[in-house]
Amino acid sequence: MTSALKRFAGRYLCLTLLLLTAGPALGSEGELQPFRNVLDPILESTFIPGYLLTTIEDDNVSAEAFAGVIRDDSSSPPSKDSLFAITWMAEPLVSLAVARLVQQERLSLDEEVSRFFPIGPVALDRHSEAGGLRSGSTVRDLLRHTAGIQAKAQGRSYNGTRQGSTSGVDISIERLISGNGQIFLAGVAEDLVTNSFGPSDRFLYSHSYEVLGRIIELRTEMPLDRALKELVFDPLDMRDTVFDVPSEKQNRLAQLYTNRIPTYPVPGQFRLIQPHPALPAEQKNIGVERNSWKSPTLGLLSSARDLEKFLSLFLKDFATSGGGQFLEKEIWTQFFLTDQLGDSFGPDPLVGSFGRHGENLSFSLASAIKLKDDGSKEIDYIFWWGLANTLFWYIPDQKRAGMVLTQHEPAQYNLVEELVSVSRDL
Repeated sequence: MTSALKRFAGRYLCLTLLLLTAGPALGSEGELQPFRNVLDPILESTFIPGYLLTTIEDDNVSAEAFAGVIRDDSSSPPSKDSLFAITWMAEPLVSLAVARLVQQERLSLDEEVSRFFPIGPVALDRHSEAGGLRSGSTVRDLLRHTAGIQAKAQGRSYNGTRQGSTSGVDISIERLISGNGQIFLAGVAEDLVTNSFGPSDRFLYSHSYEVLGRIIELRTEMPLDRALKELVFDPLDMRDTVFDVPSEKQNRLAQLYTNRIPTYPVPGQFRLIQPHPALPAEQKNIGVERNSWKSPTLGLLSSARDLEKFLSLFLKDFATSGGGQFLEKEIWTQFFLTDQLGDSFGPDPLVGSFGRHGENLSFSLASAIKLKDDGSKEIDYIFWWGLANTLFWYIPDQKRAGMVLTQHEPAQYNLVEELVSVSRDL
């Protein structure tokens, strides 16, 4: 068989599997096809196992598409009740908790981080010389990633090693899985505050939300899982968003994949992903074994059904489905729809962390902000993504939101701009 014929056969096989495992869709084919044109090539090339797409308009789901498979032992695509590790995409949910505490006057954005951690003046002086948390860093700085906390590692190569790792505290999926019973958020946060050495004079996408998680614990006098449940998940009726998945829900777990370590391909079966090697052989995802480390940036799982309730907040000006007001307008506007970097951190402040993907972006107190291209500094849309390639977006001037859920770590497929463009044109 010629190499060209082999490529054709492989592509034909992928397309056949895609057709066989596509789930029921909502929305006209004309609405869905432009989204599929963005997502299907990655699926057909076996870079991701499957995906779920949801768009919301006027507080109603306007389009849905499901494709691929949820895990190796299933021929079914993901569903709205499938449970995904949302990793970094949980950070806006943590911001919601902080916003609720600010609204309740239990926490101030201007409180200094050092107030919560006994790091002392010697450590602060050392940081001022070498970078890292500086004297005067506040809760606001943690939310917008300007506190000098250690940068995140940005991915993994095809030989399975993590890329972009920084010296300091290990905050990784591997440590989360292997450290059960021996690692606690309190220790992780204190290690980050005392041992991080990132620059403190610019935006640096960092592990600062681990520190925020500990501050929530200290201020509420609750473990983080309970605090998030009371502040965010219960009021929004988000019943599936958890650190520890109950046994009766574990059959809904999507399998976590990563880049395949190169091996000799098996004819007809080769693909570019494999089940995550850090997980035990029969374990599909995190959240199965009760974990002592409630990591706010790695440990949360959620479903599309739950995340729709989060996105609906934007469409209803942060009113709840029961008619109450989840956040006052001044608070939610400040946290989600206000550029918190401005010109204070130089032009294109996110480029240092995200390269070309950070161009013309800024940051609120919860997620990235895409600014309009006309130089007006007005918000075009907001978005965020996760380490396992989950993502969401919201377009304020059209009151439209959407998300894509899949399970492939590390983050490699930044499709937000293309998906927002399609969503705008619906």
